[in-house]
Amino acid sequence: MLYGNKEVQEEILKQVRKFEEKYNKKVVFGAMVGSISKGVERYDSDYDTRFLYLDRLEEGFARWDKVKDIKESQVHQCYIPGSKDCYVDGDQYRRNYHEFEVTDKSLFYDKIAFWELTSYINFLRNPILDSRFSLGLYHTVGWTFHSPFCWDPYGINNKISCLLDEMFVPEYEVRYYRNYILQAINKSPVMLREYLYSVYYALSMDYGIQNHRFAPVYFKSLLALCDDDLTGTILELEKRYYESAAEIESEDVYKRKMANAISVERNRVIDCFLQDVLKRTEKYCDSGVQSSKKDYVDAIIDIIIGSLKRPIVRDVND
Repeated sequence: MLYGNKEVQEEILKQVRKFEEKYNKKVVFGAMVGSISKGVERYDSDYDTRFLYLDRLEEGFARWDKVKDIKESQVHQCYIPGSKDCYVDGDQYRRNYHEFEVTDKSLFYDKIAFWELTSYINFLRNPILDSRFSLGLYHTVGWTFHSPFCWDPYGINNKISCLLDEMFVPEYEVRYYRNYILQAINKSPVMLREYLYSVYYALSMDYGIQNHRFAPVYFKSLLALCDDDLTGTILELEKRYYESAAEIESEDVYKRKMANAISVERNRVIDCFLQDVLKRTEKYCDSGVQSSKKDYVDAIIDIIIGSLKRPIVRDVND
């Protein structure tokens, strides 16, 4: 189920139904993403959801994974609530998101993202959109299906989880995480939020290369695998992370955003852990790597579409 109480979930799913009716789509899966899915949310964290849909045809559904040179505007739309109450394509939103900022502070979300499912799954095989290769596209598929908060009325997640893991490419995940960590820890001073996220990403990298599968999204699940010394140190850093937000809690958006700009002193235990993981993952950073994993994209899509076909229930007396 999605994150939040009954009213929160009903509001999100009401907008999902409106999207289906407006554009003749079939939404089949949804997940919480962002800091809430990781378990490191604060009072000012965004409520981010990502839903996957199929294009309805007279017989069956369209297959966008077969289309070459897909544009983001074709397969990604964002619903903007509040006074604007509109839909914009994902590319437009990403480039001009300030224009669509929700001013109604009573709302708990500022957008709902809708992605076409077959093209989305295809990012495991070919993470290219608008003719650009993106490690983030590959990573976001794993993140979506491994989120602890999912809307999954057709039981899709359990049916495709093993195939998703078979398509895990450690080089892609490692490069995605390392880029963030290296930028964060090379700053002086280091930012508290980025320091904590660097720990989270290092734990994810470590899990991925040891287990050859996507790492759990939830921070505490990864943390449970650490030794006591490292765990205690990380929990202290996390405590400071939450305290920093509470100290400057305010309705003023600028002040709230300043919570992300608080610096922190480096910790020897954490620095040693980060450097150890970075060293062990150097060999995965060849930018020219080609995935040698078997391609299960078609099988995954077939399973998902097959899950939508409800069995015919006949009366026992027929």
